[in-house]
Amino acid sequence: MGKKLSKKMLIKIATLIVVILIMVGATILVFPWINELKTTEGREALKLYIESKKTVGTFIFIGLQAFQVLLPIVPPIQIIGGALFGTLWGSIFSYIGLYLGMSIVYGLVRIVGYPIVEAFVGEKDLKKFNFLKDPDKVALVFFIIYLIPGMPKDTISFFAPLTDMNKKTYFLYVIPARFPLLFLSAVFGSAISNGNYTLAVILSIVMIDIGIIGIIFRDKVINHFEKKGKTKKLSLKKREIKHNRNMKKTGLILLCSSLVLAVCDLLFMTTEYFSSCRSEFIQYHNLKGMYQKVYFASNYGFYWLLSIAAIGITAFLISLKKIKNHKQNAE
Repeated sequence: MGKKLSKKMLIKIATLIVVILIMVGATILVFPWINELKTTEGREALKLYIESKKTVGTFIFIGLQAFQVLLPIVPPIQIIGGALFGTLWGSIFSYIGLYLGMSIVYGLVRIVGYPIVEAFVGEKDLKKFNFLKDPDKVALVFFIIYLIPGMPKDTISFFAPLTDMNKKTYFLYVIPARFPLLFLSAVFGSAISNGNYTLAVILSIVMIDIGIIGIIFRDKVINHFEKKGKTKKLSLKKREIKHNRNMKKTGLILLCSSLVLAVCDLLFMTTEYFSSCRSEFIQYHNLKGMYQKVYFASNYGFYWLLSIAAIGITAFLISLKKIKNHKQNAE
């Protein structure tokens, strides 16, 4: 039994080494291209290449989307998908790539086991997601985390194969929770490509704001599920107090910084330079010139700053109430 176990362990270790070497090699090869995708010129070059190659380009796009799951440093490729293929096909191709990437992660973790999770996920996150072992709520937890922007989706994907969640449930009912955000990203990319800047701005404000809300409240969501698990109440309570204090600071920073920037933006809108920018944007209605870009950023950025201020004051008030409740309970 001991020999069989050691042989099995050696196979797992060897597989893990091979997987890591492949991932390191792939990262080294793709990294210069990924860096180019972070620039406007790089994205335009990719767009032209895919448009010229069509079928091959589609597979390249799907591959990049799959690679994003394995390596989250890849920029949001689904936005480029919307610009290249339109809303419908951009969403479909993004989802195929995402599904492929998550299937690869699932298969690798199933074959190698816990060591590959340790290789790709930090020790902090390993401890944070211990509560996912509860089979009664694991599918619901994954669904909610995948659905809400700003949540650690790619990190948590490495945990899915280690849980008691049914494989069919995961692939048929849980992964599709990631589609709505992919769709919104594709709509945004398509709107920018077609010059529909008003729709693009509205979508970007919505997506960024939801993402900020997700980042601010994600620990609260995770803590909510931990409460129902077997986590020690004392350590959980300490984490909640710390999180509420951090949320209070974050809310205050968001509120103050966004209001200061909004006032500065309003003052800038009274200048002659802004009037010139506005006239040129109305005349050409594109973002090719510097004047058009300045008007676009200043005019629509003002509304975004107000929405950030609203998020900041909401987070501040919620955290203040929670801190007050904790103090009352302690007394």
